[in-house]
Amino acid sequence: MEKLNHHDRRVRRTQKLFREAFLKLIAEKEYSQITVTEIIKEADYNRATFYRHYYDKEDFVNELIDNQINLFIEAFMYPYRFESVIDLNNLQAKHIVIFDHILEHRDFYSLWHELKTIPFFSEKYMTTIEVIFHEKIFVTRSLNKGVDKDLYTQFYGYGLLGIIYNWINSGFEQSTDHMAKQLMLILKLKPGKSMLYPDVK
Repeated sequence: MEKLNHHDRRVRRTQKLFREAFLKLIAEKEYSQITVTEIIKEADYNRATFYRHYYDKEDFVNELIDNQINLFIEAFMYPYRFESVIDLNNLQAKHIVIFDHILEHRDFYSLWHELKTIPFFSEKYMTTIEVIFHEKIFVTRSLNKGVDKDLYTQFYGYGLLGIIYNWINSGFEQSTDHMAKQLMLILKLKPGKSMLYPDVK
């Protein structure tokens, strides 16, 4: 089956309604419990229309998540629209738009916990972060001798996803400007000393 042209306005509208239907359903039940029949019923389309766009439920969900991830990458890479080399010490919060992207698509990201019932969901986002730092951005920060770059990237990636997830989980409590400024400060932070709290024995 040949897929339809995604640039067609009618195709985009249909896919948008399927997306909205799926997000509504996954807010109510786990991914494994959702059927194509439920998706088309919620979107108010027929089965033939769904299968003109997608091969099956997995194909539909893969495409939905991949489209969202592509927008995530675009937002993450936003600072590099202006400079191919960025001195993190001079990075400005206004160039960090990843939080604006997440808030703009809060209908998707507010369901992060529910979306994690999709078997590959978390891994896709983690892999995306790793690909960004392995193939798109080269961080020139020197690593201590013997540090595994892959492990460093994973540490960096999970830290970033942790910040994003906690912000989502708080109901987007802090403003996007606050989050951008905090991420900027964290990126500039240099290692210091660690010590026990006075009451720890």
